[in-house]
Amino acid sequence: MRFGMGGYALEQVQTHGGAVVGRDLLADAMLAEELGFDSLWVAENHFSVDRQCASPFVIAGVLAGATRRIRIGVFSILTFAHPLRVAEDAATLDLMSGGRLMLCFGTGYRAEEFAAFGIAMHGKGARFRECLDVVQKAWAGPFVHHGKHFCIPAAVEDASTEAAAVAVLPQPLQTAMPIWMAAFGNVSVKRAARLGYPLLPAALES
Repeated sequence: MRFGMGGYALEQVQTHGGAVVGRDLLADAMLAEELGFDSLWVAENHFSVDRQCASPFVIAGVLAGATRRIRIGVFSILTFAHPLRVAEDAATLDLMSGGRLMLCFGTGYRAEEFAAFGIAMHGKGARFRECLDVVQKAWAGPFVHHGKHFCIPAAVEDASTEAAAVAVLPQPLQTAMPIWMAAFGNVSVKRAARLGYPLLPAALES
């Protein structure tokens, strides 16, 4: 059996100050490694006074630099970012951490977050699946993608010129990146089953 610590974020920054919260976060991560925990997780969260984790790959990178053995998990809301950006960030962090990265992807569920990013909640499942497809293609090598939400590379002005395939560099150190699906109820549980990914469950409906 393996044990991990989850939900790392910058909590109560306004109350306690960013420097204090950052030091406490690093101390917790080093203690988790010392106590023999197998993983620690950083969870993306936006526009929350209590839990601030707008840049989970940045925070995870800092924690990876302060540890040596423990695996670093990043929960990323895949529907909010361009999937190429996610693929690049994840690959870079995996390389710099010595292949310790684990990922959990979710669709997001808070209406205020979708509104702030200008993304419709309706159809988020289809957008999520396309984002996941792009991320996987990006790690497999040079690729092109033409979907409902993303066209990679975008069409060039000169129609006679064929756009070159996009190569994401660096590539992840791990040949098979460990990926979980965030499961916030029946909808996301069924989605994970259809896509064939393990679950990271919670009590909320997506």
